[in-house]
Amino acid sequence: MPRPGQSPPLDGTNMTGTLTHEQVQRTHDRRRRPVGPHYKWVALTNTTMGSLMATIDASIVLIAFPAIFKGIGINPLAPGEASYFLWLLLGYMVVTATLLVTFGRISDMFGRVRLYNLDIPDCRDSRVVHWLDCRRHPGCH
Repeated sequence: MPRPGQSPPLDGTNMTGTLTHEQVQRTHDRRRRPVGPHYKWVALTNTTMGSLMATIDASIVLIAFPAIFKGIGINPLAPGEASYFLWLLLGYMVVTATLLVTFGRISDMFGRVRLYNLDIPDCRDSRVVHWLDCRRHPGCH
């Protein structure tokens, strides 16, 4: 039992009052089940892919900065306007960090595997929509 002012543990023990007996039993059985022999490779692959995607995402943002500044009509390299570059870069980092913490908490509440599996079709669908949009507008890259 947590002390006053202390958060309850995130291991699911505080939610047994809202779950049926079968759900609680299934959760306990899943915790006792031994981890498969390939689990470490799956974890390493997912971690590596996540790091790769974060690096690619940061590279895309840095490469897109000239087009972004051209679109809003600002030259960040002109004297006195370098602060715009910093604001845009730091704003992107703050949004990314905020979403990372938020989705981390959501995955703690609903399950990391479930959230990860929901994200895969989302990424695929967004790429298909982008591809269809680029086919409709030939100048799209």
